[in-house]
Amino acid sequence: MGTVDPFDTLELPLEKVGPTTLVVGVDLLVAFPPFVYFWMLTQVAGAALSMCVLTRLGVLLLKMVRALAWRLAEYNKGAWTALVLGTTVVLGFLRLILTGAG
Repeated sequence: MGTVDPFDTLELPLEKVGPTTLVVGVDLLVAFPPFVYFWMLTQVAGAALSMCVLTRLGVLLLKMVRALAWRLAEYNKGAWTALVLGTTVVLGFLRLILTGAG
């Protein structure tokens, strides 16, 4: 109970502030703005990176849908089309998983 919290600078009158509290206060005033800017840049970079990943996934999805639509439009011969389309999807998915080709 007799010790003073050095971070509780608002509760202390300036006459009773020791050098430790002043050092902590000045250090916080010096360190806080760069930390805020660093945090803002981290958030922006994270948003940009996640948007880049989502965009690439969207392009991959559109390529898959385009290929499926082309197969259906080009080879519309009933049940044979369904077998060829299913085989193509499975093989394409396996190629994507095994080689990482996108």
